[in-house]
Amino acid sequence: MDVCSIIKTRLQGLGFDQKDLVAAAEVAESHISQLPIRKKLPPAPDRTDIYEKMGRLLRLSRGELATLARAQGVDAL
Repeated sequence: MDVCSIIKTRLQGLGFDQKDLVAAAEVAESHISQLPIRKKLPPAPDRTDIYEKMGRLLRLSRGELATLARAQGVDAL
């Protein structure tokens, strides 16, 4: 499963929406809102600040999103 799929699945499963993710990540809506629909690539793996904030909201283990992004070879944002 890739970063975008995990984000989308966890948002739906926990009853959150994209605005909740934007607020948790503390970034502009344009950076986050298009992730679940794959119109934008996820943040680069070294953006652990963003991944940690998103991971807390999504109730994922620490570093899980960044590790997945590294494995996926994400180089964007």
